[in-house]
Amino acid sequence: MRDTIFISHVTPEDNEFTWWLSSRLKLAGYKVWCDLKGLKGGERDYWKIIENVIRNDSCKFLLVVSRLTVSRDGVLDEYEFAKSIAKENSLLDFVIPLRIDSTPYNARIGLNRYNYIEFTESWAKGLKILLEKFDDDKVPEQSTGDGSLILISHETIFPSGCGIIPKKETYYSNWWEIKNMPEYLFCYQYPNEEQAILVSKECNNYPIVTHGNHLVTFDDSIDVIRIKHDDLNLLSDSIIELTPIKVHKIPTTKILVGYESDSFPTLLDSRYLLKRVLKRALHLLMKARGLHWHEMSGKVNCYYHTINKHPRKGIVITYPDRQKKKALVGKYYDNKWHFGVSFKTRLFPKVCFSLKSHILFSDKGYVIWDDPYKLHSARRKKGKSWFNKEWRDLLLAFISGLQSEDSTITLNLNKDFVLQLPLLTITFESEVGYIEPVTESRQNIINDTQGEIEYYSDLEE
Repeated sequence: MRDTIFISHVTPEDNEFTWWLSSRLKLAGYKVWCDLKGLKGGERDYWKIIENVIRNDSCKFLLVVSRLTVSRDGVLDEYEFAKSIAKENSLLDFVIPLRIDSTPYNARIGLNRYNYIEFTESWAKGLKILLEKFDDDKVPEQSTGDGSLILISHETIFPSGCGIIPKKETYYSNWWEIKNMPEYLFCYQYPNEEQAILVSKECNNYPIVTHGNHLVTFDDSIDVIRIKHDDLNLLSDSIIELTPIKVHKIPTTKILVGYESDSFPTLLDSRYLLKRVLKRALHLLMKARGLHWHEMSGKVNCYYHTINKHPRKGIVITYPDRQKKKALVGKYYDNKWHFGVSFKTRLFPKVCFSLKSHILFSDKGYVIWDDPYKLHSARRKKGKSWFNKEWRDLLLAFISGLQSEDSTITLNLNKDFVLQLPLLTITFESEVGYIEPVTESRQNIINDTQGEIEYYSDLEE
């Protein structure tokens, strides 16, 4: 009987998402197979096991699509085999691609024929759509959800006498709220992209991004720009005036609430551009504070302090009822570790910067190692004893370190508007708490259970 959901993914890079998805599908009552849980170790011919599950047991083949999917032979072999099984058995919608990053839809021949389910904006939203698809296709469920996951949570991760307890707690999220914005976002249109780029170099007092032949900014003062000859390869005494041929003035409230338009900028355009301008603003702040950045997978920048820029005695965090001090750079054997932060801009359910924490490593306190496997190994060793309170304090210390001399964190968005960011992230109140691991034995249990899963703190995910 075909009653199994098969999840194909890249190991170890996409393990985190796969573990999350398989766990939630099991809790929803579905029978799930993926190599993270289906292969225990010691199997003599694991490809035979995978082939058998796809050929005989699977009712759906979920392909986790990321930037590495099309470069891994194992995943591609599973995908090609799944297609042949679907054709051989006339299985409708057997292969379902799940896109988890910005990988193009046509990254692999034939993949663009499928209707992807998007997990890029929110894992929770993607799961909702996937479950609706399963319901429509009458995918068989087990009689009850998989209680083994609950047993693992209480008996393995939280041994006897530990775990969830009734206790009022304040939880600090990784959402750094943007409480207000300028009234309008401006899109300046130029005859071509070259002119737009030239103007952006001249008008860099405030955050500005290029989008084809458009400049996008909160700055309402861009008008006629005079460019010297050497920028345009003209005669030596030439100066040219560049003027936008059209200006789109979009109320930021309409971007958040929604509007209808069939021409540029559509609602999707304006939301994408608003997020880019806000992201640019925070990047400029990080740069002004002397932070370096390391490009991670997906061209995501991770910002960090170098050894000579970080305060010697650490950074002070001011909580409502106390102060703490944390160092964001330290010694790791003969090398240095750095706490780093990457971010993206969210508009819903809160307008905020969604922050993600990382541990980076360098030889002398400046340039981060370029070997991803070496970084991953060191990250696991260093981070295995760091639990929620440690990560929380480090993240809030990072934010505190962005303060100016007047103890504020501000972003100049245009000549009349200065955005002041809070010194703490958004908090949530809970009626329950938990006891964190403190002994080495409990730390090892969690470390072994998590396997390749890295720390991830996004609220929706």
